[in-house]
Amino acid sequence: MKPKFFVLNLISLFFIFLYCNVFAQNQQKESSPEELNYDKSKYEIRHGTLIPKREMNEEEHEEWRMKGFERSAKEFEPSGVGKGEDVQIYIDKYSERARYDKRMFYFDIKGTGKGSDVTLTGAVGFPEMKDSLINLLKILKLNVTDNIEVLPSKSLGDKIFAITNVSHQLIYDKPSDKSEQMTDAVIGDLIYLLKYDEPSGFYLCMSSSGYLGWIPKDALTLLNKEQFKSFQDAPKAVFKKIFKTEKVTIAIGAKLKTVKIDDKNVEVAIPPYTSDGKFDTVRVDKSFVNIFGDKSSQLIKDIIKSAEELLETPYVWGGMTQDGIDCSGYIMSVYGAFGINLSRDSNQQVESGELVATRWYLDGLKPGDAIYFTGHSGNINHTGLYIGNRRILNATHPKVQISSFDPNDKEYYNEHLVNSFAFGKRFIVW
Repeated sequence: MKPKFFVLNLISLFFIFLYCNVFAQNQQKESSPEELNYDKSKYEIRHGTLIPKREMNEEEHEEWRMKGFERSAKEFEPSGVGKGEDVQIYIDKYSERARYDKRMFYFDIKGTGKGSDVTLTGAVGFPEMKDSLINLLKILKLNVTDNIEVLPSKSLGDKIFAITNVSHQLIYDKPSDKSEQMTDAVIGDLIYLLKYDEPSGFYLCMSSSGYLGWIPKDALTLLNKEQFKSFQDAPKAVFKKIFKTEKVTIAIGAKLKTVKIDDKNVEVAIPPYTSDGKFDTVRVDKSFVNIFGDKSSQLIKDIIKSAEELLETPYVWGGMTQDGIDCSGYIMSVYGAFGINLSRDSNQQVESGELVATRWYLDGLKPGDAIYFTGHSGNINHTGLYIGNRRILNATHPKVQISSFDPNDKEYYNEHLVNSFAFGKRFIVW
């Protein structure tokens, strides 16, 4: 290498090193909480936001929420005054900011407007999803006409439940079998219906895993609430081998209601079911299935007992131990103690397990289920452990405590948790 090129390379490397070092220092300076001037005994940082290190009262919480809306509104429209003609731009920006996971949260809002008047149409999975958008638009001094439907659609009446009656059926992201495939429903899967698209013959639904998508009506038998709960509560045979009958093929992982069990065989209910709830059955050699029953019951008791060990533990954001713990760390720890590994955060955990309850259907909850709650924008931000009798264990300010969904349970009733409940997920097969 010629001397001048060698010197030039050394100079280039020096400036690259200098730039990287300064950049790293600046990044550290911008993100280091130690550089911020706040009292750590009274405040903490969550997701980059400084908030009080205690449970805020309703007035304080509303003030904190409104400040967040005001910051977002300023970013969307620096002038502070929105234009009705730009409402769809604001909706799209809001949706991008909210980061709704389309696999579990339905958000389809359209807006039209002129001057200071706007009209919103479409549908959402939870009212918080539209309410926070409307708050933001009002801060932009827009007059909002709200024609947004909150699912499940009232047009479905009481037929908001179904069971898969074919060997398996793909679920799509649009009401067409030519659109993207989202997931698969196998025979016996319980399905939550959200709305019906008559031209295509597809239902918008949540699958047994909680996945959102569109499924053709011919693959389903509609159930009322009592029928749905009857199949949900029944002991299950979980297939570990492929089993073929004259009518259907039962996939590995299918969970079917057990009707009768003897030393060698198990009799299971096979869809489709008649409108009065009657069904065909088939006898299966026990070597084809797993039946958990009493083993699951004891495991759930042990998990709840372990969770109770942490009652009164101080709430600490990011904590995982008896010295301090947060909501998702609490659920992660108590399940993890029994070999059930969950993700760290509540909005990650909710993607696992079997969907057994929704805001409009709490009856599916059983002791040992993990339950998940929404924040003001409709995303998951809290979790707890259901222990029966409409009570839960959860880590929230100021400590791990019992809360209740029952307004007659005066000592533990928590109206906020009732109103923000989203999903119940089951990680253990009964």
